[in-house]
Parts: sequence; C-alpha cells; structure tokens
Amino acid sequence: MVKIKMPALFRRRSGSKSPPLPHQPQADPSSGGGSPAPTPEEEMERVFRKFDANGDGRISRSELGALFESLGHAATDDELARMMAEADADGDGFISLDEFAALNATASGDAAAVEEDLRHAFRVFDADGNGTISAAELARVLHGLGEKATVQQCRRMIEGVDQNGDGLISFEEFKVMMAGGGSFAKIASMCILEHALASDQERTLFFFSRVTLGVYYFATEEWVLAGLACSWGETMSGGGGGGGLVAGLPYQKFVSFALEETRLRTTLTPHPSQEKFKSIKPNDDNTVFNALSFSAPKIRLLRSLTIEKKNSFQVLDFAAFSEPEYDLPIFCANVFTTPAQSIVVLDLNPLYDTTVHKDYKDKYYRSIMPLVHKYNKLLPWGGKITSESLKFFSPIVIWTIFESTEHNHHVLHSAFMDYYKARPDYFFKFSQKVWLELMGQAIKENNKATIARNQEEQHKYLTWRAEKDPGYPLLKKLIGESRAEDLVMEFLFEGVNTLGTKSFLDYFPDYARDDGSVNKKRSMIGKSFETRPWDANGEFIGDAEAQ
Repeated sequence: MVKIKMPALFRRRSGSKSPPLPHQPQADPSSGGGSPAPTPEEEMERVFRKFDANGDGRISRSELGALFESLGHAATDDELARMMAEADADGDGFISLDEFAALNATASGDAAAVEEDLRHAFRVFDADGNGTISAAELARVLHGLGEKATVQQCRRMIEGVDQNGDGLISFEEFKVMMAGGGSFAKIASMCILEHALASDQERTLFFFSRVTLGVYYFATEEWVLAGLACSWGETMSGGGGGGGLVAGLPYQKFVSFALEETRLRTTLTPHPSQEKFKSIKPNDDNTVFNALSFSAPKIRLLRSLTIEKKNSFQVLDFAAFSEPEYDLPIFCANVFTTPAQSIVVLDLNPLYDTTVHKDYKDKYYRSIMPLVHKYNKLLPWGGKITSESLKFFSPIVIWTIFESTEHNHHVLHSAFMDYYKARPDYFFKFSQKVWLELMGQAIKENNKATIARNQEEQHKYLTWRAEKDPGYPLLKKLIGESRAEDLVMEFLFEGVNTLGTKSFLDYFPDYARDDGSVNKKRSMIGKSFETRPWDANGEFIGDAEAQ
C-alpha cells in the first residue's frame, strides 16, 4: 500500500493566513433538503472531532497516533513528534481547532500545490500503484476504518464517480470528484439522496484534497454513506461476502511483478532447470503448473512455481537465492489458497540465524522493521511455529492465515511488492532496502573461507526445506512420487545436490532415528511460538513466548 507523504499532509502553505474554504451551495429547501448545509467552519470542526477522540477540544499526540494505527499505519514516535511539531503552532503539545484549520490553509490560486495534494490523496486508495482505484482497494481503506463494506458495495460506490464505465476510478475522475464537479450529484441521483447530502459529501471530500490525512479518511466514511444508499436496501452484512476461490488475483501477477522489476536491474537468463520443468503435466486436466527459473549476476537462482486447480486451490512458491559470494537473505514467498483460507509465509529468510548472529540481523533487517508495523495487523501472526523452523525466519517474517477474500489478497500482493522491491513510501521515513535493493548494492566477497561458509549455510537451508517441504504430499498426489521428488530436489531447492555434500542428519542430528532414518516429526525440541517472538525492534523475545 502506498502511503502519504507527511510533508504534503502536515504543512502550512506559505502566504496563507487563514484557510480559504471552498464555496459550496446551500441546500435548496424546495428540493426537500430540510435544514441548510453546514458552514465551512462547522464542516472543519466536524472533521476536527474525528481526530479529537476524547472530545476535549484538542488533538493529542496519542490521538493522532491512534488514528493512524486504526488504519494499519502505526506511526513511529519520531514521525508523530515531527507531525505534532509541524501542526502545533503555540508549542503546547496539542493541536487546537485553529491550528487544525491553519494546517489546511491553501494559498489562493496555488493550483500546483492542490494538484500535488490530490495525487498524494489518490495514492492512499491506489494500493498497487497502477493509476486507478478498484473496488477492492476502496474496500481495503474502508476496512481500515472499521467499515465492513463488501467489494460489491464498493463497486456500487464507484459507479457514482466512474465516468468512462471501466469500473475503476482514474486520477482524472478522482480530481473531478474531489472538486465537486457533479460526480456526487450523480450518486445522489442514483441513490435518491437529498441534494444537501450530496453537497455535504463533496465538501468533506474537498477538504481532505487540500492536505489533511484525517479529513480524507473522514471523507471516505462519508463516501460509505453514499455507497450504502446505492445498495438499494442491501444491509452491510448481506451480499458479496465471501465464498468462491479468489480468481481475480492469480499468483502469476506476483511473479510477473518480480520478474519485471528484476529485469530493470539486471539481466536474467534461463536457468538450466527451466528446460526440464517448463512443461509439468499433472495427473488431471483441471490442474495447471507454471514453472520458471532464471539466474543473473549475483543471483544463483530465481524461480517460481504456481499451481492452480480449478475451484479448488492455488499455490505460489517463489524464491530468490544469491551466489555464495554474497550473504544476502533468501527471498521467500509461499502461499497456499483454498476457497476458505490462505496460508502464507513471506520473508527475507536469513542466511545466518538472526537469534545468534546479531550483526547479520542489524545489517539486513534493522532498517526495514517498519514493514512489520505496516502489516502486522493486516496480516496477523498465524499461530504456533516450531523453534526449528524459526531459525530460518527473520524478524520481518509474515506468517499468517486469513480468509480468502479479494481484499486480503490485495493486501498480500502489496506486502509481496514491498518485501521484494522498495516502493515510494510517503508515510514511513526510513531507507527501504528490501531484496532487490540489497541485491543491487551487495559487494562481492573475496575471502574464500567466507564464501565457503555462505555456501554451506545456503546448502543447509536448502537441505532443511527439501526435507521438510509441507507441499510435497500435494505434489506427489498431483504428479506422482518420482516427478515430485525431482521437482523438489532439482527445481524448488536446486543446489541441494550441488552446493554441498552434507546430509540432512549431518546438519540436524536430533532428527536421527535409531535405524539411521530421518524422524518425520515437525519438532524434536518441542518448543513452539503462538505469537510473534520478536519485539518491534526485531529483538528475539521467544524464550519468554515459547510453549
């Protein structure tokens, strides 16, 4: 999800003495509107109260933080301090109504500034950054506000402002809507809303287009009212709720994004494994396999496997491994989706155990810990995980199980993009160095002992994954035992037979049976973690959390 640039939200326009508020027509009593529309001052105060949770007439730092947190955007202490400093003109530690109004002041005729603000506002909704707002993206924002609008209801909302009928809101349509150019009159007509109500929506939306994030989200809530009226009596709990497998977001879209972004930075060439596995024939006609693998300078293997069985399940298994001359984390995205739920692991798997190698953790994860804050409520911890598996996870891992809805899958898509490639993030002020950036900046190691150690750690990882792959039983069922084993050993975890000679039991002797075979138990230590075993700074707190 693209977040909004704080300077564009919390700033005073130079040359502005008071907030010039947009002129809006009063409701026509003859139209049945009843009471007149609120004045601009009343409008501003109403928006102010959205922030002022305790009603004491001022916005505190905690109230400001609570608003962002409710939307899944937990701000850091430093960010809140900077926002408050920008808005709190008298330095009393609070934002008064006058200060709030001044914050929204816009210099007369500053068209470029208004355009900039509109673009930042537009990006709140446009989660995937493709230049349009979809029903699913609208639903995501509304869910962040606690509004349980369905995607179908959001489609009806969009109909009221969608001028070209493509089911999406472009930036140009967004500008017309925000400026009160008749779009909400169309909604009012469709929904038999009163003229005064439509004008009210336009005013509220226009206010946020000026600057303030809170006003914008308040406007979003007003948009919900119009959309609900468009539901022609449909209740919030009815219709469009769930059910079928999410077919609107195939995982091939994730793969395409990763490949396109990687090609912008390096040259991908087909990996030798691609020729062998490019045409995988399943045992039934309803299942489709798609396997791709590449290599590049610095990248030993970048591969993806997607599987889709019609009306049954979808699988994404995407990974990127560096050459041993680099100690880069391993990009890992594993998703298994059924009509009911999705099971997800998304991570930059550490080459070295971060609970032991603090320098490695600080090198690669300290600067991107805000990603955890960004997604830990949207994609909450999925429950127990064994201590053995935990060694291969980083402090930023997303391990989650969620209902298979279009909204949730759009959130996952956003997380996938954020973990793979640094995207403009206008909310968090941190230097993003996720997998592609880490790869691009990686410096080749020349020390032979270090290279050998990197290679052994990658081989250890591959050996664990190949032995403990939870998807193997499904692969065996779909393509047979022999081909499933080949796919695991020579494609998914290619390198297990070439990067080293140690066996699984050499690395993990606790799993040895008396007869020399491997114990299939998930955990030999017996510890598991019900909640995230790292704190907000990435420090391991698992000893206290283990069960």
